[in-house]
Amino acid sequence: MSGQPIQHQLRARISDFLNHGRGVPGPIGGVQFLHGSLPTVHLRGTRLERARAAGCFGRPLVPAIQGALFDCCFDLVAGCRLGGRMRLMARAAAAPLCGIAAWVGLWHRMPRDMRAELRAYANAAGAGKSLGALAMIMAEMDMIRELHFGCSATAVGPPIAGPGELIIGRNLDFDSFGLADVAHLLQVNHPVEEDEIPSAWLTWLGFWGVFTGWNRSGLSLGCMVVYNHRHEDRPRPISLARFSPMPWAYARILRHCHNVDQALSLIRTMRPLAPNNILLGDREGRAVLVEWSRNRMEYRQLRDGFVLGTNGFREEGMKGQEDPCWRYNHVDDLLRNNATGRFSTRDMERLLHATNQDELTIHSAIFEPNRERVHLAIGRPPSSGGPWHELPWDVWGQVRW
Repeated sequence: MSGQPIQHQLRARISDFLNHGRGVPGPIGGVQFLHGSLPTVHLRGTRLERARAAGCFGRPLVPAIQGALFDCCFDLVAGCRLGGRMRLMARAAAAPLCGIAAWVGLWHRMPRDMRAELRAYANAAGAGKSLGALAMIMAEMDMIRELHFGCSATAVGPPIAGPGELIIGRNLDFDSFGLADVAHLLQVNHPVEEDEIPSAWLTWLGFWGVFTGWNRSGLSLGCMVVYNHRHEDRPRPISLARFSPMPWAYARILRHCHNVDQALSLIRTMRPLAPNNILLGDREGRAVLVEWSRNRMEYRQLRDGFVLGTNGFREEGMKGQEDPCWRYNHVDDLLRNNATGRFSTRDMERLLHATNQDELTIHSAIFEPNRERVHLAIGRPPSSGGPWHELPWDVWGQVRW
């Protein structure tokens, strides 16, 4: 059977699982699942207990999803140059070799607590024998530069928005491999540790990490991969240096930071493998665009009522060359000298949709920390076209334990 029908079958199984609750395991301790147009899984317990619970919840599909993602990565990097039986033989040899390489080159460079969570998640999901492959999937944004990542994020405040208002919008533009768009879910974390802030992650079935999210204290986050970095900041997968994979670094920020200042302090203590931008906003009305590489960090604040980022560094000490991004220039032109004081979430929806990247735009989010509202769009690309789901900021009150 060819790969295409298998992928269609997997998409159908994922859709039935998340949208209709078909095949979902029976009651699991620490898990409450709300299926529908915005599938939501609530996880309660310690960090390890939540990882195990998420693995148990996704066990019917996680091994198949991870296998399909590995196939797609293999085809993108090497398989596209091969055909027929040669591809099958190379794929069979690549799986164990990549697992060993990821185990040696990545696993022991990741933070110890992250490894413990990944191990708990993988074992519970029935994927414990492929920890190396899971580590590679977690670090794919850091490593595989052939992947198509876009992403953009914009924060708008006074005088473009009303007094005291802050509206933050972001598109996640990502090569979904025909799976990620249908495997989306909202993961709501209910920690029992006193040092962890409840957080909500827009993520995928079969993945343990976050690229877009918010926490109960009012902090929101959205990330972007960067391509115009300096030569000395280029990704180095083959190295002995410790690093924090992006999805894990972002999770740490949401778990432990109440506001932008605390997030900036934590970012300074971590080391990414690849350059990236992060848009942070908080309930105090502050928003910053962080430019972060292995060797340094800079950030830009609201200026003339807005700050934005796409896939390039803008600070002189960070960029290797100019970044002629049409999305950045388009948003900059729209917002500059637009001090109307009437910018709304509807305007942000239009702005996000005007800068979508077609089938790459697989989730969109708008945060209103002052009004304590979140708007999410997932599913059929481009997600920025809707439908949009409005949620209260305090999604932790959706369930009772």
